[in-house]
This record gives sequence, structure tokens and C-alpha cells, in this order.
Amino acid sequence: MLELEFLISDPSTERILTPYVKNLEAIGITPTIRRVDSAQYERRRKSFDFDVITTRYSLRLTPGVEIRTFWGSEAAKTDGSANLAGISHPAVDALIVKVMEAKSREELNTATRALDRVLRAGHYWVPHWFKAAHHVVYWDKFSRPPVKPRYERGIIHTWWYDAEKAAKLKSN
Repeated sequence: MLELEFLISDPSTERILTPYVKNLEAIGITPTIRRVDSAQYERRRKSFDFDVITTRYSLRLTPGVEIRTFWGSEAAKTDGSANLAGISHPAVDALIVKVMEAKSREELNTATRALDRVLRAGHYWVPHWFKAAHHVVYWDKFSRPPVKPRYERGIIHTWWYDAEKAAKLKSN
């Protein structure tokens, strides 16, 4: 029987993992959730001392050299890298080079789609959680464009200080 230990440091992660753990049990896998303090979690994550962890990947819309740190073979051997799955595969490395050397958007799209297919075929991760909305609390002295950016909140890049709104706040 396969045993898996989920390493977590944030107690709220347990709420998200529990249904997944129950589904693993239903197919004969023995999962456990081990909560550790944040310092131990970081040490173990950086040295790849875990069975399973949860993480969020945030990448740029146009991938570049940083993809080596996520999926390249050299990163798999480097403590502290973002290659948490330990992916070390010559096809992945070759496709990373194709992505980085793309001379046009068409070449880039072809190379990134091929890389995506190879990574998905490797079953290196399980997407298990998604939130379609972001909740943001802010002081109403900022303005923002009527249409928000497609793949991010855009708070830092598209919002601006609005002196008129700020003045209304002071008068209240």
C-alpha cells in the first residue's frame, strides 16, 4: 500500500486538503497530513524533504529563462529551487531551450504548448484548488481602469492615487 505524507505549515491548508485525502483513502492510498512550523517547512521544502506539498505557481504571461528554475534538470539538483517535483528530463530541458530561443510569438506558443503537454504527461502535480475571485480590501483613495487585467488583479501596475477621492475621505 502506498503511503503519502502531506507537509503543511499553514493550518488553513488542512481544510483544502482533507477532501483530497479522503479520495486518496478511497482508492487505497494511506495519506497523512503533517503540520510543522514555518521554519521547518521552509527547510524541508528547500531540501526537497517531503512526499507532497501544496504550492501556487505564478508565472509571467510570456515565459522566459525563469522556467528553468521550475522544470529544468539543473534546478532539480539545486536546493532551494522552484523545481519541487524534481523534474529532470531531457525532453523538458530541450523544450525549455526552444521556449527561450523562440523568435516569434508563433514559435513561442508552439514551444510552450509542447512543454505543457510533456509536463502534464509526466503527472508531476495535481491541480486541486482554484478560486475564481480575489478579495481585496483597500482604502478608497485609488482609481483603477474600467477593465481589469486579464490574468491578475493589477493593483500595483494599473491603480493610481486619486487626489479627489482622497480629499473626500479627509472631509468625512
